[in-house]
Amino acid sequence: MSIPGACVLDTRFPGAGVAAVKALPGEVDSVLGMLQPARVKLDITANETVVRPPVLRDIRHPYPDALPVHGQVRCYSFEELFAAKLRAMAQRGRPRDLYDIVDLFRRNDLRLYPEVILAALVEKCAVKDISAPTALTILNDERRAELTADWTNMLSHQLPALPPLEPFLEVLPTLFARLNGEVTFEELPPRSYARDEDQGWSPPATVWGWGAGVPLEAVRFAATNHLLVELTYKGSRRLIEPYTLRRTRAGRLMLHAERADNSGHRTYAVDQMQAVKATTTPFRPRMPIEFSSHGSLHAPPQSRSTTGRAGQAPLSRSSPSGPRHVYQCVVCGREFAHQTRNSALRRHNDPGGYPCQGRRGVYVGMAY
Repeated sequence: MSIPGACVLDTRFPGAGVAAVKALPGEVDSVLGMLQPARVKLDITANETVVRPPVLRDIRHPYPDALPVHGQVRCYSFEELFAAKLRAMAQRGRPRDLYDIVDLFRRNDLRLYPEVILAALVEKCAVKDISAPTALTILNDERRAELTADWTNMLSHQLPALPPLEPFLEVLPTLFARLNGEVTFEELPPRSYARDEDQGWSPPATVWGWGAGVPLEAVRFAATNHLLVELTYKGSRRLIEPYTLRRTRAGRLMLHAERADNSGHRTYAVDQMQAVKATTTPFRPRMPIEFSSHGSLHAPPQSRSTTGRAGQAPLSRSSPSGPRHVYQCVVCGREFAHQTRNSALRRHNDPGGYPCQGRRGVYVGMAY
């Protein structure tokens, strides 16, 4: 890899953060010469004061390339990030800031140490010589009309489905009341485990398709954003409230949900799902959303067939016997078994039977 005119970044400067101050473009050439030169922009600043120690996080990505060693990157701590986003909401009041603070609020981290987040917010606001925001200052901000007008324009192209604005604004009084310790957290009763479900397993932050043949990341997105999912299951469609993904001791993935028509709790086998779609219709959770916000657990590939052992990768009719490398289309989620490590995919249809534009796959693992 070559970066003409690149700079060497020294990360030893205390208090240095990341913000959009200056972009340093460079060209990155593939070592194998298979890709066109790409442009990389690095946003660097020394003007952002970091008030909490940074933390090391594992590098995760959906690409088939494996890191040569276990990779980590130094990041903002949760309280630093949350405080920075709250301050940004006070300073500029953009849709992405509101979306981010509500998304962070729905994690369990806030209930663990709200006083630490509040202290970080006060410190970061003092650095910029502004007052710490409150729910009233945000809701009564003169830029409220601009926020409403820009909600769709600024977010619709960045999200799988755009949640409506009003539920995000309605969360703010509760968010700040909990941040200030004025109200307790509402404890919803969790869904009990079935006898054959593994209680030591939980889904990672980004599930992608997990070899299921359907884009389960859409389910995670809908669940954490409190949006209904349109699920096609065994040939019929229904609207559901997704709550948790669990794994049986046999390795089968099961989605727990409530029917939107109030007909009760349902459990859906992932290998029987035909399509999932996050809608823009919000729901009020009846139980905890249990899609984990962190972790690197791996779920085995799921078979789309109702016969055969759970976790078995699908086989094409022309596939020879012996170990095969399983790749999953990054667009539609279908799996393909290759004799060699090759992420290129042939033309194919998505699970709904329509032509898919995906021509690259994510490496899932080996099938035997």
